[in-house]
Amino acid sequence: MIEPTSRHAVIGLKPTVGLVSNDGMIPISRGSDSIGPITRNVHDAAAILNIIVQDENGVDYVDSCRSTDLNNITIGIPNNAFPTEQNKTLHDGFDNALMILKTAGATIKHDVDITAIDTLRAMGQDDKWAAKSKGFSFKEDVEKYLSTLATNPNGINTLEDMLEAAKADPREQVEKYGTYKWDAALRLGKNKTERDAVIAEDAFLAGEGGVLGAMELHGLEVIAIPLAYNSIIGPASRAGLPMICVPMGIWPKDEKVVMYEATMVDVGPGIPYNK
Repeated sequence: MIEPTSRHAVIGLKPTVGLVSNDGMIPISRGSDSIGPITRNVHDAAAILNIIVQDENGVDYVDSCRSTDLNNITIGIPNNAFPTEQNKTLHDGFDNALMILKTAGATIKHDVDITAIDTLRAMGQDDKWAAKSKGFSFKEDVEKYLSTLATNPNGINTLEDMLEAAKADPREQVEKYGTYKWDAALRLGKNKTERDAVIAEDAFLAGEGGVLGAMELHGLEVIAIPLAYNSIIGPASRAGLPMICVPMGIWPKDEKVVMYEATMVDVGPGIPYNK
């Protein structure tokens, strides 16, 4: 829910993995799969979380929205995760958002370095790594899901069956989009050595070398970053960490259009941007 909300000026809340039941959801990655609300404001997201969460302690998340007092909250800014050349519109919007948080009492701590940022940035440009890190449990989990279906008219019981069905259906356009994510999941489902190496590397990039390491070192409750600078987000998501995406601004009328995967507008006039 984080990626879709980033372009629609709404709130996306990804709860801690395990806080909300995933029953009935088609799995992708057991470390990051989490059901959460997309709403017009944070209060509504908290209200929905109260309904869907599995919490025997009776926590009322709406209570956390009853004031704007952010005293005793320290927010870290991982400046070394920002690109060398920053977009002024995005940078100014982020600074304005931080000022609002500071006015509400939050302590803003800059230069909270992510120690493995070079590795994270390189991997952020490598879709094949993302496919591997998400796919280590995909084969096992999706086949378990398929086995629970009350009806299965097409007889799709394995990940191999799913891939063959996709290749046979021209609407899937596998020649255009490729199958490397499926291929990585199939390979990792069979290669324990490679799977274990991917799991260990991902744990380091989310933990000591990533978000959790920075939070512990600097005593942070929150790390904030424009979603466009997303090199640290993938491993943090796969570690099961909670995330929230909030509107930050609208690209101006003269903003140059930037496409994503050739068919979708990533940046352009009137398109929202988030943090």
